[in-house]
Parts: sequence; C-alpha cells; structure tokens
Amino acid sequence: MAMDRTEAANNVSGFERHVQTALALLLVAAMTWGGNKVSQSVEAQIRTEERLKVIESKLDRLEQADMAGELATLRARVSALERERGMQSGGYSRD
Repeated sequence: MAMDRTEAANNVSGFERHVQTALALLLVAAMTWGGNKVSQSVEAQIRTEERLKVIESKLDRLEQADMAGELATLRARVSALERERGMQSGGYSRD
C-alpha cells in the first residue's frame, strides 16, 4: 500500500505540483486579505460606536441645558405675570 502512494506521488508531474502550490498560495492570500478586511471593519464599527456614545452624551447635555433654559424663561414669565397681577390688584394675593 505504501508503494502505491509512492508510485502515485511519482506520477504527479512537476507542473501539477506547481499548480497546486500556486492554488494553495492564492487560497492563503485570499484568506489573509479577507481576515484583514474583517479586522478593518470591526475597528471601524468600534470607532463608530464610540462616536455615537460621544454624540449621545453631548445631545443629553444639550437637552438638559435647553430644559434648564426653558425653565428659567418660564419662571421669569411667571414672575412677570405675578408682578403684573399684583400691580393691578393693588397687592400680592394668590387666589
């Protein structure tokens, strides 16, 4: 049986061996390229997620600042209305 394999290996021409080697190299190159692209995609996704987190935190701060500004504006309007009402009725009364 071992002799059959040796005879079969001897029957494979040098050209066939070169073709097999070239195909193996192409396969390894394609796998390396694919792995590199996947790695780059993962890195890009991680960077995008980090940017989204930063944007989300900035948006939260802007919303809080906007709410605080609106609250201050509303308080000023209420105070102005209360003063105006107090002047019209001759004193401050809360009915």
